Amino acid sequence: MTSKQERIGELMLLATCVFEGFYPVIAHIASDAFPPIFFTGSTASIAALLFALYSIVSGRFIRKVPLRGVLLATGVVAFNFTAWVLLLVGAKSTSGINTALLLQAEMVFTFIFTTVVLRERLTPMQLWGVLTVFGGTMFILYNGSVHLNRGDLIIIGATALFPIGNTFAKKALDILTPDYLLFLRYLIGGTTLMIISLFVEDLSGVRSGITREILWIFPVYIVLIMVVSKVLWYNGLKRLPLGRCIYIFSATPAFGLVIAMIILKEVPTLYQFGGLFIVMGGVYLLMKRRRELEMV
Repeated sequence: MTSKQERIGELMLLATCVFEGFYPVIAHIASDAFPPIFFTGSTASIAALLFALYSIVSGRFIRKVPLRGVLLATGVVAFNFTAWVLLLVGAKSTSGINTALLLQAEMVFTFIFTTVVLRERLTPMQLWGVLTVFGGTMFILYNGSVHLNRGDLIIIGATALFPIGNTFAKKALDILTPDYLLFLRYLIGGTTLMIISLFVEDLSGVRSGITREILWIFPVYIVLIMVVSKVLWYNGLKRLPLGRCIYIFSATPAFGLVIAMIILKEVPTLYQFGGLFIVMGGVYLLMKRRRELEMV
């Protein structure tokens, strides 16, 4: 991989961090207005339609998809969409700032998954990094009292599913283009969740939940996060090692913190600020050795 292509990949991932910083705010607003499965399924269905139109107009629509590609895309759906629904459920019971900061727990689960399941060797420095991120997360959860918020715990649990989904996505990108993988993931996930929503959720208040004040979340979430951000993420994932991708993506909570302060008018506590710095220090330890190996 040339340094130019790597630079392009890094810029793509930095842009992804900015766009994804809106997610905790949108999750917080959407969780108060819509049933979580319905919101996730309906927005995914619209995103699938956008990718289908793009593929047809650009002449890149694949008429025959390898079965392995469909199965891998289904694996992405199973874990990532479950995580998204859980994040909306958790966001309803906690603050936007906590949602943004606790998403960083994904780093811990990523290294546990790659070490235990994928058998990647964990260096002593990376072990310290895992413990530091865990400590920072506990600092955020504590926030001045020992009361454990149900929403915080659900969000942390949801982040454990993303490393598995990303592993499926990494393998799928060897077979499918990023835009077609996203089309399959949103088509399968959106259709499945909409069917589930019809049976298990009360949709009578959906229409009343759509107010002028929150209409902006739909174009931002669907276009910027579900389409543009994910295309940039997958293209960056193709150009860079997974470790470096995760390192760059770890900047997302910082953007999420600022956006939550501006839009939700939330002021972070000293515990939240302190937890953020501890977590970022742990992220640095997690990735320091891997970055050195990549530079050799």
